[in-house]
Amino acid sequence: MDVGIRVANLLLAVDLARAAGIVFEEDFLRLVSATARDHGRHIAGNLEWGERLCSNHYLANIAGLLSVGAYLKDDPEATEWLAFAGRELVDQIRAQFHSEGSNFEASTCYHRLSAEMALHSAALMLWIARHQPDRATRWWSGAVRNFHPSPSAPATPRVEWAGGLAQPFDRAMQRQLWGMGRFAESLLRSDGSIAQIGDNDSGRFLRLEMSDQPHADLEDHRHVVRAARAVFGQACSPSGPEAEWLMDWLRGASLSVEDTEPTTLWPQFGLLTWRREHTLVTFRCGHFGQAGNGGHAHGDQLSITISSSAGAFIEDPGTGVYTPRPEVRNELRASDCHSTVLVPGREQGEWLPGRWGLFSMKDCAKARIIECGSGGAIAEMFDGSNLVRRTIQLTERGVRIIDAAPSGSIANFVLAPGVGIELVDERCALLRRGGVTLRLRGAALRVDECAWSSRYGEVSRTKRVQCAAGVCELEFE
Repeated sequence: MDVGIRVANLLLAVDLARAAGIVFEEDFLRLVSATARDHGRHIAGNLEWGERLCSNHYLANIAGLLSVGAYLKDDPEATEWLAFAGRELVDQIRAQFHSEGSNFEASTCYHRLSAEMALHSAALMLWIARHQPDRATRWWSGAVRNFHPSPSAPATPRVEWAGGLAQPFDRAMQRQLWGMGRFAESLLRSDGSIAQIGDNDSGRFLRLEMSDQPHADLEDHRHVVRAARAVFGQACSPSGPEAEWLMDWLRGASLSVEDTEPTTLWPQFGLLTWRREHTLVTFRCGHFGQAGNGGHAHGDQLSITISSSAGAFIEDPGTGVYTPRPEVRNELRASDCHSTVLVPGREQGEWLPGRWGLFSMKDCAKARIIECGSGGAIAEMFDGSNLVRRTIQLTERGVRIIDAAPSGSIANFVLAPGVGIELVDERCALLRRGGVTLRLRGAALRVDECAWSSRYGEVSRTKRVQCAAGVCELEFE
C-alpha cells in the first residue's frame, strides 16, 4: 500500500515541477524512471489481493501501478501494468463503493482515503482515454496479463464503456464517482471537518491543499467534494489547488453529471444526516463494513453526533492507534466511547484477543433502520431481551431522543474537546462552546471521562455525559 502511495506522489511531484517550468537534467529523469519501474515491479509482485476481501490496501496498489504505467509510456512492461490496473480500478470501485457512492469499510475517513485514490485514478484514465487512445484500448479489448498472486483469482474484467472514449465509464460507475463527493459533502461542517465514524488513521493518497496549520488538511474533507466535482467539470466556490489542477488537466475530458439533488440519507453506508440552519446531526445505523469483516468499524450503532456553527458538541472519539497499543485501539472502538445506548453486559462487536483481532470485528448488534425521513428516524439493535429501539425526532432547536432499552441501560454522550460543561442538576446539563449553548435534559445525569483521538497517533481524554436510557433532549438555546 505504502509503495503505491509513495510512487504516485513522487511522479506527481515531478510532473508538477515540470509543469511549473522547472527543467530537470536527463540523469535525474532517468533515475525517476528507474525508481518508478522498481516501485511498479514491487507492487505487481506483491499485490494485496485477497480471495475473500480486497480493501483500501489493494486499491492503493492499483492506483500506484496505474500511475507508474501512465508515466512510463514507452515501456512495454509498464504498458502491461497500465492495462491491468485500469481494468482492476474499475472492478475495485464497483466492489469497494456502494452504488450511492459511499465506501464499504464503514468509516468516513477511509471513505476519504479511498475516494482520493478512486477519483484521481479515474481522472488519469480519462486523460489517457482522450490523449493516448491507443493505450486506453487495452482496457476494453484484448487479453491482459493477470498479476494476481493466486491461481484462483478471476481474470480481470474488461471495462464497460458507456459511449466510446468520450464516456469511458458506464453510468453506474459515474454515479459512484459523483456520489463519493456527495457523501463527503453531506457530512461537512462549517470548518470542513466531519464526524469520524469508524476508524481514522489519518491516511491520505495525495495532499495537494495548502494550509498554515500543520494538521488542517487531515481534518478538512472539502477537497474530496471539490475533486469529485472537478472530475465532472464543475467548479466549487471557493475552489482549491487540487480541484483547479484537475479542472485544467481534464479540460474537454471530464464526465457529465446526471443527478445533482442533495442527499442526506445514506442507507448503504448506514448513516443518516440532518441539517437545520447551522446544526448538523448524524445518526449511525448499518453494517460493520468490509463484507462482514468489520476491520475498520466501531461499536457506534445508533450513535449520534451534533455540531453547530461553533463546532462539534457531541462527537465520535476517533481511533488513536492500531498495533502499538491494542488496548487503546479496542477502547476507542468499543461502545463505551460512542454516543449510543449502552446495554449492561453487551458489546456491539466482538473481536479476537491480541493482535489477531485488531482488524476484524463481529457484528453482534445487527442494527437496522425501521423508518427514516426528513424529521428523524427509528432504528433497532440486538434482539430478544436485549432489544434496543432508539427514536430520533428533530425539533426546532435540536433533537429529542427516545430510547426503549433493557433495564439499567445508559444513554451515552461523548463531548468534543473544548466543550465546557455545567451540570445544573441531575436532570440538566449545559454544554457550551464558542458562545453557543446546548442544553441536555435527561434522567440521573452524571459526568465522567473516556478516551479521545482527533487523528492517528494522538490520544487524550474527553468528558462524556451519561443518563438513564429513556427520554432525553438536546436543544440549542
